[in-house]
Amino acid sequence: MPNYVAAGAFAAGLIIEECIRRAGSLEGTKVREVAHELQTETFYGRFQIDGSGRQVGHAMHLVRWENGKKIVLPA
Repeated sequence: MPNYVAAGAFAAGLIIEECIRRAGSLEGTKVREVAHELQTETFYGRFQIDGSGRQVGHAMHLVRWENGKKIVLPA
């Protein structure tokens, strides 16, 4: 079964495909411009990057199990 790394890689492929489609070009500068404006959802979560290219749309959650109960951190 694929793990979260494989899922993230597949989601990245979906994002780049959408950026290329919207840019109407394979030219890196045009694709990058579209990526900076793109806000979308994939099966892996929300996608949005800031001006530096940092992913700010996807929030990761740390979860632990304690006495059979799921606790989302920070608790």
